[in-house]
Amino acid sequence: TDSLKMAKQLWPGKRNGLDALCDRLGVDNSSRTFHGALLDAQLLADVYIGMTRGQDALAIDSAESQSDHQLQPLADLGAVEIFVIGASAEEMAEHEGILEGMAKSSGKPAVWNVQAVELVA
Repeated sequence: TDSLKMAKQLWPGKRNGLDALCDRLGVDNSSRTFHGALLDAQLLADVYIGMTRGQDALAIDSAESQSDHQLQPLADLGAVEIFVIGASAEEMAEHEGILEGMAKSSGKPAVWNVQAVELVA
């Protein structure tokens, strides 16, 4: 999604840089003293939410306020058939080789490799 293109459609003829969008949408960018990818990405996430939904933040409401708004399913997915394509033996062996290489270079197994972590623990 091109946020600049969206901003130009929402506010044609106006400045649509990140600082201008933060000002327009009330996003606090006071800590932006330099161009930094991580900070800019966080600010852009808040700007994007403001442009698409009018929300104030990415935070999800507490359980109390959620109970006031009962969510309705968009579609009945009970009849949908899901196809699962498993990895071949060759693909699994290649994957294990990659995990072993990662474990060697880091000195410990990957946290998502449950079998190896259990062996070490």
